[in-house]
Amino acid sequence: MFLFVAFLAGCAHEEPIPEQVISRSISAHGGWETYQQLKSIDFTKTTILYDSLGNVASRTDQEQNFQFVPERSISVRWRKDQDTILVALRHGKVDKLVNDSAVVNEKELTKAGNLINAAEYVVFQPFLLKDTNATFTYLGKRTINGRKTEAIGVNYGELKDPWVYYFDTCDHKLVGAQVTHNGNISLIENVSFDGTTGLLLNAHRKSYFIDDANNKKYLKAEYFYKAFAAK
Repeated sequence: MFLFVAFLAGCAHEEPIPEQVISRSISAHGGWETYQQLKSIDFTKTTILYDSLGNVASRTDQEQNFQFVPERSISVRWRKDQDTILVALRHGKVDKLVNDSAVVNEKELTKAGNLINAAEYVVFQPFLLKDTNATFTYLGKRTINGRKTEAIGVNYGELKDPWVYYFDTCDHKLVGAQVTHNGNISLIENVSFDGTTGLLLNAHRKSYFIDDANNKKYLKAEYFYKAFAAK
């Protein structure tokens, strides 16, 4: 009887408040206090893009660094063809360097700022869902990659892409996310995690184009995160 009750306690059966779902997931991924104590983190990220036939279209290897003390600074470095590209946020200012030469084009700097924000947004989920002005909506239970989840809609306003986050109903881990961008719907599944930093962060993710009925069309990208080092 005790084991049965414990099992029921571990799996969500009542419709929860979205913020409660997110808080439970944050605890499952290492806890808010551990995240707040993070001073810096470094890792490598490999992005592999595929065409609709499953052929590799491109591969990008990045070095990403996030510094939180004494102030927030972020850098992302990678090679493209023969060029070394660095985008960085320092002292509240976005810079882009190509082979150590500064880029001054405003559109390129805006793209660099968007890349930095996206890099931070992706790697620190579900933690960044807590520190946001977004509107949350409970969307019910859905099965994602064979796992039962609670679906939470996240809306950042009319000018931002709408997201849906999927949280395992039993262990509360972040199973994946769905985003609508330029009319295309993408489902990003979290395949595995890395816990060496004390936080449970993404190690392998897969991104699929899906249709309106959530059927997968094809695998469009894979993301691999390695060599985590944190202070």
